[in-house]
Amino acid sequence: MTPVAVLLACAVAVADWGPVRVDAEGVPLPPGVVARLGSTRFRFSGNPVDLRFTADGRLVVAATERSVYVWDANTGLRVSTHSGFRRIWQFATRADGSLAILAFKGENLLYLRLDPRTGRELERHAIKDDHDDIVLSPDGRLVAQRFGGLVKVHDATDWSIVGDFRYSISDISPNQFLFSPDGKHLAAVFSNNWTEIREVATGNMPYAGLAEGLDSTVQEVAFTADSKALLRLVYTEAKPYRLEIIDLKTESVRKLMAIEMPNGRRGGLLASADGRSVFFAAQREVARFDLAAKSQAAHHAIPHPTIVQRGTLSPDGSRIATATLAGGLHLYDATTLAVLPQSCDPLDARTAIGQFVDGGGKVALSGDGSVQLYDVATNRLVKEYRARNEPIRFLFHPDGVHYARATPTSLEVRDWSTERVTFRRDRKSEFVPNIRFSRDGRLLVEDWSDRFCSWDWSTNRERATYETNSLQTVRTADGPWAMRVSENVGQDLYDLIAIAVPSGRELPGWSTISSHSNVVLFHPDGRHVLVRSAGRESFLIDAFEFRICWSRPISRGTENGIFAPDGRSLVVANRRTLQLLEAATGRLRHSIPSLESQRPLAFSSDGKHLAAIGPTAPLYLWDVRGELKNYPATLDRPTTEALWKDLLADDAEAAFLALRRLAAAPATTLPFVRATVRPAVAPEKEKVEAWIKDLEAPAFRDREAAMKELKTNAGTVAVELRAARDATPSPESHERLTKLLATLYPETPESVRRTRVVELVEWCGTPDALAILREWSAGAKGSLLTAEAAAALARRRE
Repeated sequence: MTPVAVLLACAVAVADWGPVRVDAEGVPLPPGVVARLGSTRFRFSGNPVDLRFTADGRLVVAATERSVYVWDANTGLRVSTHSGFRRIWQFATRADGSLAILAFKGENLLYLRLDPRTGRELERHAIKDDHDDIVLSPDGRLVAQRFGGLVKVHDATDWSIVGDFRYSISDISPNQFLFSPDGKHLAAVFSNNWTEIREVATGNMPYAGLAEGLDSTVQEVAFTADSKALLRLVYTEAKPYRLEIIDLKTESVRKLMAIEMPNGRRGGLLASADGRSVFFAAQREVARFDLAAKSQAAHHAIPHPTIVQRGTLSPDGSRIATATLAGGLHLYDATTLAVLPQSCDPLDARTAIGQFVDGGGKVALSGDGSVQLYDVATNRLVKEYRARNEPIRFLFHPDGVHYARATPTSLEVRDWSTERVTFRRDRKSEFVPNIRFSRDGRLLVEDWSDRFCSWDWSTNRERATYETNSLQTVRTADGPWAMRVSENVGQDLYDLIAIAVPSGRELPGWSTISSHSNVVLFHPDGRHVLVRSAGRESFLIDAFEFRICWSRPISRGTENGIFAPDGRSLVVANRRTLQLLEAATGRLRHSIPSLESQRPLAFSSDGKHLAAIGPTAPLYLWDVRGELKNYPATLDRPTTEALWKDLLADDAEAAFLALRRLAAAPATTLPFVRATVRPAVAPEKEKVEAWIKDLEAPAFRDREAAMKELKTNAGTVAVELRAARDATPSPESHERLTKLLATLYPETPESVRRTRVVELVEWCGTPDALAILREWSAGAKGSLLTAEAAAALARRRE
């Protein structure tokens, strides 16, 4: 981003959020973002289609299928982003600094020339011919179209034909189809390993032929920088790769060297400008081979799970840029392959599990192949560990001191500072299981496809093993229980069964719920679970009452979610928003707009901040409670009463806005709440026992009268009602008691209102608020108000 753009962005204030905040680099943060961990350097969203330096080497340009990203090559900061494409095929950087792009906009395939900094369209040409293949010359001035074996080359300025010839093979599509750097030759490598090079202007054929060896396969080709020769990488089974050079003047083929490819994987083939080296940007490594010495001269291993998809050389040959599947771009010194400082942050965000640890002061990112610890206050990477080419999975312990690591042969818990192993189990397997700590941190659970095992890692002993057959899987435990997902043979359905983690036993009475597919997310209360089906619907299930609390449609592009620590909110992310849902009802509370796809990682322990990953910046900390909005610290009586009415209404969005505004003014809110809501008071024990007894009275009138009294007082006698329901032999009495208890479910209107009221007082967080919570927690034991207040106090003590 240019300095002018930064100043303009900072000058614009989003009224709802107050002044725009900036990060340590001076780059503006999105509205509602408290901080950014990592930087904006070299971040993009989507799979890279192409990657280029501009002719002067000052800018790096990457294209995904729908967008073009431009960065300053010296700082790594974003200069511009150009979107609105339906599909981008290829682009080139022209000598004048402009971009030539082949892309669909709407239904039309266009040749466009753009200013990379502003996105201003300098030239446009519609391409109407129905071709089989199309390619740009490196200088962006020529466009080659292939129609079967026929090739037509156009001058992009006036679309005049400057080349017209036919390949020897017309019924096979080429695997590679590319111009030489000077635009004078076109090379094609067909699936039968036939390589053919043609002069654009005359159609002459400097070279055509198969790679030597019946079992040889041409993997990659690339022209040398001077356009005088073609490099060809050939693979023969059980032998090293061989690098050949085809001289276009003499038509001779010469073997340059044998290459033991890193990890046996092929990748992008790049020739140095001086002709002395060849580079491979391949999968999980970047390597340089010295042609004179015929040996590998430098190598950089890229940690799992980052995968290189594109590579390019700077015009002066001093730098290599690689674009990865994870949405990051890295720069390397072309001689040593050392990572340059302007490369993007080493944050493997796409596969990470995020956790706030150390009291919320640090964010841990754990995933496949890496574990990293970031300091929230300083925006710095405190420590990291990256596996080198080995299957391994990491997970931080909630205490921020220990972490677990699983491989196919072992499971360990280690001290983060000393690397001392405090727990270890050896085994033999081809796979790495999913791992998770229980919510209290005491158990470490392994989740295999056919079983789960729970370990008390502090005492080094096994707690339980639950085995299933090959058609069944177990979702990892998150608290005192797990979910078994059992496939119904011959049906596209799955049964969900709850399992107690400490014992490995199925919860009795669980009635299976079938869906086409599911993702399981556990509620902090340990009794509810969110099931999401392929039919684009979410279900919140009460595992102890064996019922569906609510169901809600899922919007397209929605990813996995996360519950807030207090369990009152659920955050799900789709392509353009972070949606905060009311956990009790599934209704939308608040939407956080985003310019990019994000997924939530973790809540801070106090629930104020949400860590969320975005492709163009590693990790944002979002303000959940609206503290950046600068709401008034005092409210008049009419405003307080109006907001109180909204808080208790059915509209979850209006209630959440009221919650934020009332919590921002505790001095006027708390006296109003104390006067309005009193601690729950239960009726006399003798009266409750009499009412329950009268549910079995001979006279219908007496049973109805008892039912009415119990319904009036149900909120304070829930404990007695449950005990009576479980003990009564009478079917009618059992049915009546079940109906009474149903009025107390968390998603009922009265229960939702009580939960919001306690949430409001908890958010206020002042000494007066704690005093109110203590008063409420001393009320009738069966009351929801009492239970919610007690839980809020317990969270404060934690």
